[in-house]
Amino acid sequence: MMTTTLDKIIILLVVLIALLVYILFGTFVFVGNAERVEIFLDGEEYAVYNLAEISGTKVLDIKSETGYNRLEITNRGAKMTEASCPDKTDVLSGEITKVGQMIVCSPNRVMVKIAGKDDEKVDKVTY
Repeated sequence: MMTTTLDKIIILLVVLIALLVYILFGTFVFVGNAERVEIFLDGEEYAVYNLAEISGTKVLDIKSETGYNRLEITNRGAKMTEASCPDKTDVLSGEITKVGQMIVCSPNRVMVKIAGKDDEKVDKVTY
């Protein structure tokens, strides 16, 4: 199967549009100053850490009936370094540093969220 010039133009346009969406999403969706790390276990607030008060690296072991997670928090953000879940998606997600970013470990029912002042705004109200 041969690719024509039109095919190449379409592929290039799709790649450019995807790159533009990626840049705009990263710039406008995750905005605001990261102030704290909020940790939830089984949907309930487990702990909150103010990023400005963290010096060095704080290691937190989160143990529950469903499993175990190890979270590292710095004054920049947080990352999951170990987990007992089988897929390790939370560990592979890397460090979160911007308001609104989250790490979720569904099997262990753990959620870690970066929050700030702008995080408390309401996006929409439906009646």
